[in-house]
Amino acid sequence: MSEQREGLAELRARFDAIDSELLRLVAARRAVSRRMAAVKLAEGLPFHDPAREAALLARLRADGSRLNVPDALVDPLFLLLLGDSLQVQRQEEPTAT
Repeated sequence: MSEQREGLAELRARFDAIDSELLRLVAARRAVSRRMAAVKLAEGLPFHDPAREAALLARLRADGSRLNVPDALVDPLFLLLLGDSLQVQRQEEPTAT
């Protein structure tokens, strides 16, 4: 039983490390979103690009399939991240005075 407990502790430590890395990557993604907002504002481009979003989701579903990650996880995860990117970009938009 103690051997199983050690295995459980190791697996939990791996989860913790992965979770911390995921948060670091989300923070990095948000930083890129802020930079992207500046580029889009300078070039007069809209923040939301539905065609790009659809192509991205299709690619991510294919990647997920190869990695044995179901669409039922890929879709909500990346729709949440895409929504966050849009929100971050809109926060960078100058307010009208």
